[in-house]
Formats: sequence, structure tokens, C-alpha cells
Amino acid sequence: MIANIKGLFGDVQKNESGHFILIGNCFLDDKLLNLELLEQFVVSTLLKDDFKAFEKINGFFTIIYSLDNATYLISDKVRSRPLFYYLNHGITVSDDFDYLVDTYSDLSINDISKEEYIHTGYVTSHETLINEIHQLEAAQVVKITHDVNIQRTNYWNFLPEKTLIDNDGQDFWFSKMDKAMTAIIDKLITVADGRQIVVPLSGGYDSRAIALYLKKSGYQNVICFTFGKSDSHEVKMSKHIADSLEFEWYNVTYSKAMWKTIKKSKEFGQYIKFISSGTSVANVQVYPAIKKLLELGVVHSDAVLCPGHTADFVAGGHFNKKDFLTVKNEEKLFDHVIKRHYKHTSEVLTSALVLKIKTELRLLLKESGGTFLQVAEIWNSKERQSKFIVNSNRYYDFFDLDWWMPFWDDEFIALWESVPYSLRLNTVLWNDFVNYSLVDTVGKNAPVGRSNPPVNFINKVKNRLAYFTDPNALYVLVPFNRWFLQRTKLSNRPGTVFGILSEDYIKLIRKRLS
Repeated sequence: MIANIKGLFGDVQKNESGHFILIGNCFLDDKLLNLELLEQFVVSTLLKDDFKAFEKINGFFTIIYSLDNATYLISDKVRSRPLFYYLNHGITVSDDFDYLVDTYSDLSINDISKEEYIHTGYVTSHETLINEIHQLEAAQVVKITHDVNIQRTNYWNFLPEKTLIDNDGQDFWFSKMDKAMTAIIDKLITVADGRQIVVPLSGGYDSRAIALYLKKSGYQNVICFTFGKSDSHEVKMSKHIADSLEFEWYNVTYSKAMWKTIKKSKEFGQYIKFISSGTSVANVQVYPAIKKLLELGVVHSDAVLCPGHTADFVAGGHFNKKDFLTVKNEEKLFDHVIKRHYKHTSEVLTSALVLKIKTELRLLLKESGGTFLQVAEIWNSKERQSKFIVNSNRYYDFFDLDWWMPFWDDEFIALWESVPYSLRLNTVLWNDFVNYSLVDTVGKNAPVGRSNPPVNFINKVKNRLAYFTDPNALYVLVPFNRWFLQRTKLSNRPGTVFGILSEDYIKLIRKRLS
């Protein structure tokens, strides 16, 4: 086996022989594991052939363990540290997708993955945009024997109501949430170990909850930031939250001129390649803010970034009452996933892509034993959350910054797997808890509610004309004719930022393979 591990997505530790490699950090029984203890646990688990035991490991990691007869690749529950493997000439494993592309010449575009990438912004399953390169999925153990037989095993799924507690009392759940929040922030503080913690503070509930519990913990080395026009609802709410918690707060204003300069820069092209890695369209919104705050010395080079990914999903924000009532059979499940996630272009899906989607969903139904609605959320967790939302942490990896995601801590996930669907619906329980906790901590003047602008005629017009009214000027990255043709439904081709970045990246891959 060739293991080319560059540490692109986290710190790398190896044992003396180099046969056991850890990328990232992990906990077991609330204790931060050193490499020796982790290796002992992994070896014991593999000897017992009990892959399900890997769900006991908490944190954000990828493990590579090579034996004489097989290599094991083990991911955390959200694929937070991407890993890729090529199997045509022996086994090559790397965290650098581009290394594999540059090293091997027998590569070809995966046409189904290419189509899927345009529709969703990511490639599902173990595939990538290239047929011969595979990705390690969320909560997965891949065993590759040295004669290149492959066994892929998923050891965990996010399963709402898995440990259902039939209780609708607000006080009961608020107490449990307070305990979970305290525990997950304690782990963040353990990882930070005195370093600066940086909270990307939006106007939403998730990052607000992180900032609040950092305040309650007494941790001093905290700053918050956001980006956008100073008079926007989002920026005003972010500042109000930071001020109420007495944290330093910074706002980075974006402009068309800034994006034009960035678009032409060599570094931005490198960033797009880095974050995409053959599987995920690049998130770009936070890139200028992080770059600027590092240049100003506001964000320390050894800081720990703490984004709010993805409490709103876990707490019920990605299904609605209609879904609850209608996703009751296999066809409704297929329809739900396709309409909800395959929507970045109006091109009709090919039969080959539809078959892939249905095959993966049927496999999840069989493996998980979940209801149709539960499987819709499992799919969302495995695919969209891990490969699009969590993948946005590449913002921080690109600038060699550490990060941690408290809301994908096992204790937080386990709590929400016990909450009834009726209380998760529209994240009402979560939102009420965050509002209550903030008022309880800072008083009646605490910022509560959403930062969304009011729904009125003027704002509806602004949304329709986003090319001109976007407060972050992102549409500089989109040719006007593409936006106009999609907006007026004169073309099926994408006319959004993600759509253009998807197409451009596929062109880049094609050029590199030609």
C-alpha cells in the first residue's frame, strides 16, 4: 500500500512503524485519546470483527491502519477529514485528490457523477468525479485486502427517534439540552486548550448557541465575526448577539470590486481545487472574511474555528409537516430526495442517475431498518451534510486553521435521536431553547428571534433580482447572461454561483485528464 498523507485536512499522527495513521482528534468515554490508546481500541475492535463498536469514537477523524494482508480506512460520522483511494495498480490512499489525478494516467470522467454534481453540488456514495478514484464515506469502514478485494461497511446512521423518549414537556427537554450543550462545549474547550476560539456568528440560532455556552463556560479567549453590509438584518443581529455576550466582534464587508480581484487571483483557483477535491462544489462565502481577518491578525494562526454545523438539521429543520404526512412509501421517498436535493439545474435526470439514487435509498432502507422519513434524513446526513455542509470546513483547512463542530458531537446527536418528531418539526424546540437560554443568561434585552428580513413586496422583488441586490456581491462570479437565462427559464443550465462553480470545476477536471 502507498499512503500519501499530507495533512491537508487536519494534524497527522503516525505510530513508529507508520502502519497506523490518525488525521484529526477523537474522544472515547469523554477522554481525548492519544495515538497509542486509539490504536489499541481499533486493533481490539477489528479482531472482534465488530465494526459497529466504532460508533463509540467521538470526534472528527480519519484512521488508516495497514496490516500484512489488508488495509482499513475508517471515517468519523460526518466524513469531516476526506480521504481518497485508487485501486487499479495496488492500493494508493491519499488525502490529496489532486495527487492521485497527477500520479495516474488511466483516469476517466464518471458521467453519472458529473451529472449528479451539477444537480446537487456533490457526488454521493463512494464515487467521485473520476471513475478510478473513490472516497471514504461518512461512518464507514473500508477493508481492502492486498489482492484488492473491497468490503465497505457503514457502522452508524443518524436515526431520529432511535431512542425515542415519549415526553412533550418543555422543562424536561430544556434540562437535557442544557446538559448536552455544556458537555459539548467542554470538549471544544479541551481541544482548544487555551487557544483562541473563533465563532462565525450569523444571525441564526446555531452559532448563537455556541457563543452563548462559551460565555457560560467562562472561556475568555473568544472572538466572533460575520460578513456583509453593516445595515443588513444578519449583520445587525450578529453584532447584537456578540455585544450582549460581551465578545469581540468583527464584520468584513464584501464588494463587487473585492470579488473581481479575488476571481482573478491564483490563490482563489488553488482554493477551488482544494475544497472541491473531486466530490464537492466549493463553498466560497467565508473565504474572503477568513483571509482578511488572518491578514489583520484578528484571527490567530493557531485559532480553533467553531462553526454552527449543523444543529438546524439535527434539530429538525430539514423536514416539514408535509414531509411528515406524505413520505410514507418508497416512491414518495424517491420523490422527496430528488425534488429536495437534485435541484441546481432544471435538466431532467437521466435514467442512470435515477437508478443510482433509488439503489442507494433502497440499500439505506434495508441497512437501517428506518421508516421512509427516517431514511430521507439518513440520506441527508450521509450525503448533503457530510459532503456539502461539513465540507465547507475546507475554508479553514486551506488556511491551515484548526476547527471543531460541537453540534456533531455524539452527545448532541444522541439527544436529538431521542426527541419525538413532533418536537423536532420546524426546529421549534431548539429555537425556543436557545431564546430561553439567552434571556436567562443576559436578561430581557437579549437578542431573540430570527434575523430574516420581513416578507414584503420590496424584499420579494430584491430576491427575484438577486444578481443586482445580493448584499455579499457573490453574483460577480456568475455571467449575467447565465443568471438571466435561468431566471427567465429560457435555459436549463445553472445560473447560480454553485452552478457556475460546478461547471467550471468539471471543465478543469476534463482539461487535466485530456
